[in-house]
Amino acid sequence: MKRLFFYTLILFSFFLLPSCSDDKKDNPTPDETTFKNNDLALTVSNFSLTGREATLKDNVLTFTEAMPGETQTIFNITKNGNTITGENANSNRTLTLTGTIEGSKLTANIAVEMKTSLAGKWKFVNNGTTYPVSTTLVTPKDKIIFGDGEITPAEFEAFMDQTLGATILPQYLDGLTFETNGNLIASYTATPGSDFTDSPTGSVLYNVVNNQVFLAANIAAMLPKSGSKADNSGGGLLDILQMVEKGLPLYLKSNTDGTVQIYVDRTMMLPFASLLTDLAPMIPDDGIGAMVKPLLPQISTIIEESTEFTLGFNLQPAE
Repeated sequence: MKRLFFYTLILFSFFLLPSCSDDKKDNPTPDETTFKNNDLALTVSNFSLTGREATLKDNVLTFTEAMPGETQTIFNITKNGNTITGENANSNRTLTLTGTIEGSKLTANIAVEMKTSLAGKWKFVNNGTTYPVSTTLVTPKDKIIFGDGEITPAEFEAFMDQTLGATILPQYLDGLTFETNGNLIASYTATPGSDFTDSPTGSVLYNVVNNQVFLAANIAAMLPKSGSKADNSGGGLLDILQMVEKGLPLYLKSNTDGTVQIYVDRTMMLPFASLLTDLAPMIPDDGIGAMVKPLLPQISTIIEESTEFTLGFNLQPAE
């Protein structure tokens, strides 16, 4: 399944979209210059960003959504002719800006140096007790409808963790690398049993903000042949795809044994659980897709009727 990692991001994206404020200024003051559309060319660690905006006032250059999880990223810049430089740093990352301003056009590149402990190579935990996927379901129902019949909540958790997580997922995904330059690389294979390969640089950008990790996907790079479906789908799915490009928030939990869990909870999932049916047309009809596709509407109902629901990945440092 060539694009399993992309579909996993899309699946998470239905659950990870809390409302956010729009801090953009539609009417900048006269002493401000705004760069957007064709007047702004922005890259972050080889990740080309579109639909962003930058505002320059004196020597302060402010980008909107340049980094996943950051509404604004501000640089105090130094000018040398038409060349600009600047830096923005916090405890998790250092950003170094280089660029040019030529007339009304801003060309900018942001180099990322991640200082978070998440940076590095990770493999999925699968030791018979803890599995690559971790699911928690609390519901007032003794049994829930799933697959071709009814199962208990504990059986549902076991299916998600042991069947999907421990048995199927490792056949397609071998691990994740959070590079120090902000790129997230997935080691995957299209065919179970064949060699794993790394996803290309510039496909997924990550950022750590407090106790969350934000992922932004370059949909054109990851799924170049799906444009017509995404463009024509409209409605909630189109909104979701646009949010995938800007950054999805996931909780990040670091454990004392060195493992980490990246997960979502019911609060994140609930407002968008009903949109799972919109995801189904994007899932292939072969392989694992044939099994997962009919389960999506059922999972939507399970989330809506639950009182507690979490879904996440368990990762440990790769040796």
